[in-house]
Amino acid sequence: MTLESPASCPSAEKRAAPRGDLWREVSSLTAEADFAQWFGADRPVEIEVGCGKGSFLVVAARTRPEVSFVGVETEGKYMKIARMKIEKRGIATVRFVHGDFVYFLLNHVAPAAVSAYHF
Repeated sequence: MTLESPASCPSAEKRAAPRGDLWREVSSLTAEADFAQWFGADRPVEIEVGCGKGSFLVVAARTRPEVSFVGVETEGKYMKIARMKIEKRGIATVRFVHGDFVYFLLNHVAPAAVSAYHF
């Protein structure tokens, strides 16, 4: 039996490599979130609390590319699904924070930095 390397598998070419800049652990943040740096652009930021599998983020980011979106979720398995959806579609205006929203908001988000919250 011969095993093919992942690079030679046809499906490997179709899958995008995970982008390390998409996902942040709230426990690893040490300062106030610099959203302009996170996104490489200074745009309005909207946060979805409990982003789950990312369905809202996909639709919102596709219809409003002038806005940066941050999805916050405590369940890692859902965050992975959401991340895969964003990567598959090549959406550049979404980032994720894995962890407690209240902690993230109180310790890492300036009140004036967010233009809207989605619950």
